[in-house]
Amino acid sequence: MEKTGNADTRLEKIPEFHRLDVEDGEMFFQSSGCAQEKAEEIIRGCLIHGLTPEPVRTAHLIGRGLHSHGID
Repeated sequence: MEKTGNADTRLEKIPEFHRLDVEDGEMFFQSSGCAQEKAEEIIRGCLIHGLTPEPVRTAHLIGRGLHSHGID
């Protein structure tokens, strides 16, 4: 995606996304292959700490560990 200085312009370029209000704030997501309601249910079920779903948080930790050991 090309860089733009206007946040509204950038948001217009993103395919349809949904806002989800959760205990610690709000998050935005896209879903494909399932209904928005089902995606919300899955996301809420994966939120343990903060706004990062646990599978994403775990993948980030693994990736960071691999990167710190020179494995890209």
